[in-house]
Amino acid sequence: MIGLLFLNFENSFIIFHKIFFNNDLWLMNPNTDIMIRILTGDFFYQICIRIIIYFLIFFFYIIFIFKDNFIKF
Repeated sequence: MIGLLFLNFENSFIIFHKIFFNNDLWLMNPNTDIMIRILTGDFFYQICIRIIIYFLIFFFYIIFIFKDNFIKF
């Protein structure tokens, strides 16, 4: 799933919003909405990458800390 994000961020961005929002208020017009001119697609891409990196760091940290408790035979 993360690979699809890197291949086509724009499509992933749209799918994310369709899943988590039940209206079309997230669609903005660059001619009338200042926010979309300030926060470009590149901004959202960079934020998404950071969220994924922070999640993976946290995930592996938790596994490292609790590795003895995960697998006990």
